[in-house]
Formats: sequence, structure tokens, C-alpha cells
Amino acid sequence: MIAASALTLRQQVALLSGSDAWNTQPLPEAGVPSCALSDGPHGLRFQADAGDHLGVGGSEPSTCFPTAVTVASSWDEELAEQIGHALAGEARALGVDVVLGPGLNIKRHPLCGRNFEYFSEDPLLSGRLAAAMVNGLQGHGVGACLKHFAVNNQESHRFVVDAIVDERTLRELYLSGFEHAVKTSRPWTVMAAYNLVNGHPATQHHRLLTSILRDEWGFDGLVMSDWAATNDRVAAVAAGMDLEMPGSQGLFDRDVLKAVASGRLPAALVTASAQRVLDLVARSASTQSPTASAAGVTEIAAGPAASAAGTAGAEATAGAAGTAGAEATAGAEATAGAEGAVIPVEEHDALARRAAAAGTVLLTNDGILPLAVTTKVALIGAFAEQPRYQGSGSSLVNPTRITTARQEFRRRGIEVVYAPGYDPSGSQADPELIAEAVAAARSVDVVVVLAGLPPVYESEGFDRTDLGLPGQHDELITAVCAANPRTVVALSNGAPVLMPWKEAPAAILESYLGGQAGGAALVDVLYGDAEPGGRLAETFPASLEDVASEPYFPGEPRQVQYREGLSVGYRHHTTAGIAPLFPFGHGLSYTTFDWADVQGDHHAVTLTVTNTGARAGSDVVQVYRHDRTGVVARPRRELVAFAKVHLEAGQSKSVAIVVPERAFAFYDVVARDWLTPAGEFDLEIARSSTDIVTTVTVTISDGVTSAAETADTPPIAVTDEQFRRRLRRTLPRPRSVRPFTRDSTLDEVAATRLGRLFKAALWRAAPIDEATRNNPAELAMYEHSLAELPLRAAAIFSAGKLRWPTIDLLLRLFNGIGGRRG
Repeated sequence: MIAASALTLRQQVALLSGSDAWNTQPLPEAGVPSCALSDGPHGLRFQADAGDHLGVGGSEPSTCFPTAVTVASSWDEELAEQIGHALAGEARALGVDVVLGPGLNIKRHPLCGRNFEYFSEDPLLSGRLAAAMVNGLQGHGVGACLKHFAVNNQESHRFVVDAIVDERTLRELYLSGFEHAVKTSRPWTVMAAYNLVNGHPATQHHRLLTSILRDEWGFDGLVMSDWAATNDRVAAVAAGMDLEMPGSQGLFDRDVLKAVASGRLPAALVTASAQRVLDLVARSASTQSPTASAAGVTEIAAGPAASAAGTAGAEATAGAAGTAGAEATAGAEATAGAEGAVIPVEEHDALARRAAAAGTVLLTNDGILPLAVTTKVALIGAFAEQPRYQGSGSSLVNPTRITTARQEFRRRGIEVVYAPGYDPSGSQADPELIAEAVAAARSVDVVVVLAGLPPVYESEGFDRTDLGLPGQHDELITAVCAANPRTVVALSNGAPVLMPWKEAPAAILESYLGGQAGGAALVDVLYGDAEPGGRLAETFPASLEDVASEPYFPGEPRQVQYREGLSVGYRHHTTAGIAPLFPFGHGLSYTTFDWADVQGDHHAVTLTVTNTGARAGSDVVQVYRHDRTGVVARPRRELVAFAKVHLEAGQSKSVAIVVPERAFAFYDVVARDWLTPAGEFDLEIARSSTDIVTTVTVTISDGVTSAAETADTPPIAVTDEQFRRRLRRTLPRPRSVRPFTRDSTLDEVAATRLGRLFKAALWRAAPIDEATRNNPAELAMYEHSLAELPLRAAAIFSAGKLRWPTIDLLLRLFNGIGGRRG
């Protein structure tokens, strides 16, 4: 392929923006094809003919695997890599070159509306699982895109909020997972986030995109913007961002050309970014070929010819709310796709089913599980027929099939007494539905209640407002358990919830969002055909007051302060001595395990794990570090290594867990380097962040004895002065709403009469169909996103209809006579 240096400057600049929503800009005259991108990461949201950002438009059928929160709970890198492999096969069948995922932002607060799409509150677990998924994708010829870089931990005002975070917290918590994934899996692309980081937009953050990502970590791929995240493309190119997405029909091209002509932007930087686009296109072209499916499986043809309606089954396909009818199954083979490529539906559905079970966490169990096949069962909860199996937004997948729990009971020939218990979309109070469920519960031996968060409670585009389940779900569980104590509660949700009824059920299963085969996987787990293989990858707090970031989340519309520092999740709970509802790393099993012969030093921990029960199962050995040196302030306990171990009944296995050198180091803000304290450390070998089995003490003699941050530094910067000292600079002030600028949101300009008219006009022009208007989750996502959309992003999304002269004229009116309040 042609080198960027052989292109004209205008051609180079054209390459730095997409041609539309999902493709890079081709240059036919230079023999440069386009590269196709698609949303992920738990399945492809590929839109062949048209595109939208928020997932409200239809997409080609693709396997809906469990979401990241579920995969993370498996603690299984091999499984994550297998899912990546399957995604790559489907991507190649659909003609997709780069999958936009995985997402590995830290779960700073349990109310973040997009937590279902992220792995963990811990960077080590996030980084290792992300790297495994990247390896699975790229090992089979499809690029991955790590996102959202960086410090993107809330949906509230995500387009404009400035995350104020100190350097040590940034390095140790919010960048560490990205660092591991970049260095170990070498992703083809990285996506720069919407938000600002310490005053600079992530798309224009030279220190993040160049100094750290490229110079320190050795990243040699392409950096693209999140969709419409670009603020100033001249500044973005100078900072190290290569590709603006989606295509804005040349909105910024003139600015870049003028900046080069004036010397404000070196031409060499444009050439370098254009070369990275060409490299991505060349890399994609070199791996394009259809993937044949396994012999004997049901197949769905890929490509535009395969419509969503024609492949997703007899009764229903999944809508943006993530629900579907009870009888949705895969249809017959569809028409041939591009070059005859196919998606192996049966094979990938089976993988999705195994993954859902592997990520299911058994929180409590008095012995009721697994169920005996002769047990008479009541199945209660509308999610049994209309499952909550994925989140809303850009990751929304049109599944190849859906298997519900009720359908799986029926397939097994098990008759159940069924009662819906609640409305699945909103779950408003309804005493009659509860009374019906109680009657059903009294008529059987065991009750299985499916409860959780309806789609409208959590989504991309907005954050949750509280930790509770809908009142109807809590009242249903309480009433059913009172009627029949032999009740199993299975939860479907994308993030932690409160459980005021925790002691009432005989067992609690956290199923999270299990993908298209989640209903079948749940029944597999209930009857012991599959083990609940999960361990929590996040802390379930007992109350919002126990979350260290709660006073600072989501902050002001233009600024959020990360005053809690490293006190996120289990780090805060173990340091402050706060008992969680369920701890990070927790999960029970249907079998038992013994750990023996534990030994270790600062390089590795070894032990023998034995399955002492009568069933096959898996265990997760977790290694935490406790710094006893007193050199620097640190959380009481931090995960530094782990291993997932699969064993047959009675089997033993010797396990060696490498403890990386970084496990003992902290980031010193004065030295601007990772330093290791001298002295003693405890390596705590544990089943969870609160269940320590044994401890190995190691001594490091050649470390440092002092640090920029002293051991008595408070873990949470409650006062302004404490936060100023941690930042080592004056506290920044949030940007003023007035005067309005291109970065002003539609809600901000709607404080004026003309602004309200403009916002209303954009709402009328939005591509919202009747199905979306009747879908509370989709509608809420769209309303929040539009309200918080900056004018610059509105121009980008307009595909050339709104140009800068129009935006600037409107701004003059908003700020002048036409913009007076009223």
C-alpha cells in the first residue's frame, strides 16, 4: 500500500476522519480502501447500511455473549480469549476489521450506568481479562480497540466533564489496566474518551496519548476518538490522536490545512497520523477472508443480505431494552452472505452458554442448590420469559437467538408453576402480581425468583440514581420467601444492588447479564449441569454511604473530583474496616477445595489445590499484598496476582502464581517513576478480599525508604487543602456556563429561548422511530444524551448539515439579544 508521505497534504488530512459512521475514508485514486469498524465488545453491533451511535438502529445478527461484568466474574483469561476468538470469526464473516472493545474503565462507583460494559473495580483483573480478549480477537485477524482512554467512569455529562485526579491515583488505578493490556496484547487501536482529564480533553491530551501511551508503553497502533468526542482536531493531531470518528464530512479539514500552512501544526504530525491510518487499513486487508464454521452446525449468513428479522427466530428479536419473547430461537439458514461467510450459531451459542454459567456467582447457599430433578418448582419473575441479558446503548447486540429460563425448563420436560411477579420493563408497584406469586410459591417444594434491574434502570447515557432494586422486586422476594423459605433468588443486573432481604432466601445467585443463552445457563446452574464458576469482580457495598467516592459522584456538570484517591471498592472497605454486603472475590461452589503446601517469595506463590468434593469445579486463588514497610500511604490490601484452577472431583494440581515486580511498587510523583519500598510485605493468599487463608511474608532490602507521599497521608482528601496537596497544584475551577461556546451543551443553551427552540428542532430531527419512543430505556438514553450533547458534537453527528459558520452564528445569538433568558 502507498506510504502517507506519497500522498498530498489534502489526502492525508482526509484520512484523519471517517467516511461515515463506521468506515475509515477510502482514497480510490491512491488505491486505499476503507477499514470497517463495529461496536462491541460482547457481540457485534454491525450496521451495514446506516449507522447510529446509541444503539437505537437495527443491526446484523450476531451472537450476544455475556457482558463484561459477567465475563470478569469468571476470572478466566482462557474463556475471555475464546470469546475474543469467536467475535473475530463473526467480525470477519460480517466484513468488520476492528471491534470497538473491550472496555476496561475502572468501576469507581457502583451507580455508573455503563458498569455492565466494564470488567472490574480492580486494574489487574481488568487488564488481564482485556488483554486475553484482545489476544483472542487479534490472534484471528481482527483488530481490537481498548476503550475509553482514560478516566471515563461515569455517564453523567460524559461529553464535557473534567475528571480531576492526582497523578499517583491516575497511574496506579486508572491507567494500570490499560498499561498491562497495551504492553502484553499490543492492540491495533485505542479509543480516546469523551471527558477531560485534569483540564485537557482526552482527545487532545498529549501526555496521555503520546508521552504515556506511545513513548512509555510502546503503543504503535492507531488512536481514534470516541464518537463525536473531537473538540479541536488540530490540537488532537498535535496530541497524538489519529482518527476522528464518526466522519464529519470534512468539518475540521480546513482547520487542519490552515494550521499546517501557518506552521502551527507540523506537517510531519499529519503525515504520521495518516500513516497510522494506512497501517491499520493494510493490517486489516492482509487478514480479510471468510471464516468457515464448524461442520454440522446451524449457520446464519453474514453481510447486508442477512436481515435482523430474517435470522433471529420465530417470535422475537432483541430490542434495545435487551428483552425478547419466550419462544425466540434461531431461524433456518439464511441467504448467503458476502463470499459465503457464515456465523456458526450453535457453536457460538454454546460458548455463550458456558460463559454465562462460568460468570454466575453463587452468593449464598444453604444446600438447596443444586436442585433435584424431582423437585416441584415455581418459576417467578417476568425475566423468565423476557430476560434482561444485555445493556442498552452502543454495545446493544441483535442476537442470533435467545433462550429464556422458562423455555429451558420446558425443553427439559420440567413443568413449573409460573407467575410473572412484576412488569419487566418498569416494574411498577402491583400487589396483585405479588399475591399471585405468593400463591404459586405455597404450592411447590422450591421457588426460583428471577429479579433484578429493568433496562430503564441502567444504560449508556445516564447513571443510576440509587443502589436498590425496584420496590416491586424487593417486595416480591420478601413475600415469596415468607410464603416458602425454600426460595432461590437469581439476579439479572449489570452492577451491585442492595439486598434488604439477604437472609431470607435459601440461596442467591448473581447471574449478571448473561447474554443470549443466559436463561439456559441459569437452568444449567440450578440443576448442577454447570457449576456457578464466578467470583465477584466488584464489591457489593451494604449502602451508598460505604462507597468512598459517593460524596464526589458524579460531581458538577463540568467537573468531578476524585478525592477518594485509591479508595475504590475493596481497597476502601479493607482499609476503613467496612464490612461489605458481599466482598470482592467472593463466590461459593458446589464442591469444596483444600489449599496445601503454600510457599512463596517476592517472585511467585506456589500451592497445591485439591478438589475434595464429589463434583468437578473451579477455584480462584487470589493473592493480595499488604505493605508493612510504612514508607508510603497505601490501601490495606491490593490484588497482585490470581489463578483460576479447574479440577475434577478428587483431583489435585500444583499451582504456581507469578507475582510481578510491579506488585510491590508505587508511583512516586516526584521521581515520576515506579518505586519499591524497602521492608516487609505480606502476600495474603485468599478466597476473597475478606477471606484470607494464609499469609507469606517477604522482605525487600534494596527498595526506597522515603516517598513523596508519606505514610500518614489521609486516604481520602476530604478538605480542599488535602486535595490540593495531593494534586500538587491549585484546585481548578469548573468552566463557566457563560459565555456559550462550541463546547456548550444543548441543555446549557436551552436556558435561552432560542436555545430551547434549537434543542427542540434537533429532537424533532433525531432518528427516533416509534419503537424507540415506546421503549423507556432507549428513550431515556436518547433524552439524556441529547440534553448533554455539546454543540460541537451535534455538528459532527449532523453529517455535514451543521457547519461551523452556522454553529458560530447560533452562538452569537445565544450570547446576544436572541439568547436572553425567558
